[in-house]
Amino acid sequence: MTRREAFEKYLCGLSAWDRCVLRATQRGSNAARGYFARAWIRGTGLEIGAQCNPLVIARGRATIRYLDRLQPMDDPLRALIEWLRVLREGGILFLTVPNCRSNEYDFMRTPVTLAHCIEVYRSPARRMAYRMDHWREFVALTDGIPESDPRFAAWVGRYAQRDDRIHFHVYDIAVVMALLRFAREELGAGMALMDYFCFRSCYEFICVIQKRSSAGRGVLKGVFRGIRNLLLLLSLVRQKK
Repeated sequence: MTRREAFEKYLCGLSAWDRCVLRATQRGSNAARGYFARAWIRGTGLEIGAQCNPLVIARGRATIRYLDRLQPMDDPLRALIEWLRVLREGGILFLTVPNCRSNEYDFMRTPVTLAHCIEVYRSPARRMAYRMDHWREFVALTDGIPESDPRFAAWVGRYAQRDDRIHFHVYDIAVVMALLRFAREELGAGMALMDYFCFRSCYEFICVIQKRSSAGRGVLKGVFRGIRNLLLLLSLVRQKK
């Protein structure tokens, strides 16, 4: 069975609601990003990971926009801390993270834990060993080549030779939030999660973080954010294919 066939079988096992959410948020990912970009991003900044699909924004506030850039980081905590460090006061970190439950390359893998990320962060001398572990995992689960296969060592070797930036880790929303809390505490700088978009089976999570002199809470809270996210989801469902 190919990876694509395995993913299609996995999708058939989801509830009708989860399949609807995944299809709508995948098809409407640009629209969802655009909604939050228009609401929060004002100004010049650095955009990483946009490839041929950059965000269109107004001018004003300094911003760093990382689109699907967390999963190729072998040390995600160090990356988050550095992104927040270089932001100036009032700047926005606009972060999108693929949902491991909802894409063909990650659905067979287990979300990373905060404990593992802390271990990697505090053991920089072992980064290559951690990378090797994840290349092996990627070959076995994503490429579908088990360790018993004679090709396994050669495939892992090719990734290592290229220092390939695979999805070293995969994420659910709980670990994304835990990483952000740890990064804030480690950096010792104030930040606030101003807004976010997520559903259990959405295609990707969108997080809007602002650097502040003191920690704070986001603007849209609790039930109001939930209602807004549901309305946004319904608008994505209604989009033409």
